[in-house]
Amino acid sequence: DGSIDGGKSFVTILDQRSNLTTVRKETGSVHYEGGVDAVFTFDRLFDEYYLPFTFLEFLGQDPVEPAHAFLEGDTSSFGELQKATVKSNYAICHVRVTFTDEAGKERYSYLARPTLLNTRDFLLEKLLLSTSSFYADGKNTCRIDVFVGSGQEFTVFEGVLKK
Repeated sequence: DGSIDGGKSFVTILDQRSNLTTVRKETGSVHYEGGVDAVFTFDRLFDEYYLPFTFLEFLGQDPVEPAHAFLEGDTSSFGELQKATVKSNYAICHVRVTFTDEAGKERYSYLARPTLLNTRDFLLEKLLLSTSSFYADGKNTCRIDVFVGSGQEFTVFEGVLKK
């Protein structure tokens, strides 16, 4: 009839709990960290304050929003680019700047991470340090890539900069 019996209904999980289990085999011992094929009844989960829920995206009732990232601000010079902001509809994991010379050889690279979780706006002054302005000489190419929580990478700027 579709009803759930909490004592018989269960989930089996693999997790990273802080318990070490040792299993002896013919070939030696195996140490498991966390739960391997751990079984929890719905009653136990409920008693331990776990509440079941799902997302419409998991059920196929709401499409997953495509990730995107872009640069907002002036890109006319290194100083102006430092004032710009990288924005995304997903959390920003990290942002990387790379300067390459005219032959394509990497001259400088730096990676910066947001200090707060779920950051969707990242100020480039945290990425474009004053020491990197040396490479904004009108010859080297600057490239800024942003990595977002969907696992995707986007190039939000690529061009030759002057100070």
